[in-house]
Amino acid sequence: MGVGVERSNIGKRLGLRQGTRGWLFMAAITAGPAFWLFHPPFVHNVILPFMKAIGAL
Repeated sequence: MGVGVERSNIGKRLGLRQGTRGWLFMAAITAGPAFWLFHPPFVHNVILPFMKAIGAL
């Protein structure tokens, strides 16, 4: 969806294909959903025990 918005007429008019605006748009599209993917209960109940099990912590 992000690529579609970036390449649309609106995205071109807003300057989402280059420069700082494009970089900020990319960061929001890629990093924004990371909170929902790696929410705190998941990190505390899955990621941290796994890291301890493999000796990384």
